[in-house]
Amino acid sequence: ENHAIELQTLETEAKGYKASKEETEAMYKEMKAELDSTSMELQGLRTNTSGSLKEIGELKAHNQELEAKVCQLESEKIRLEAQRDQDRDAFDRERKRMEEQHAMLAENHAIEL
Repeated sequence: ENHAIELQTLETEAKGYKASKEETEAMYKEMKAELDSTSMELQGLRTNTSGSLKEIGELKAHNQELEAKVCQLESEKIRLEAQRDQDRDAFDRERKRMEEQHAMLAENHAIEL
């Protein structure tokens, strides 16, 4: 009878261990699935980050190209403004010379009359 009670106690403990083991395995599977999901998410984030970093690099390079173009255009603007000022000065000198010549011709014409 003692053996029967011990046997029944052992069987009950075995059932408890088996239930505990199944519960632990179920928790393990759940955590493993969560870990796999997190790993896939992390991989996606790494891919997105890599793509974003590449895009940032491309944008920086494009920005540098645009800055170089702006500097080039500013230099061209300065050159054209200087050319405009020279042309204006030359035009003013020529206009003044023609006005003086016109005045002299008018004076000569008046003398001839």
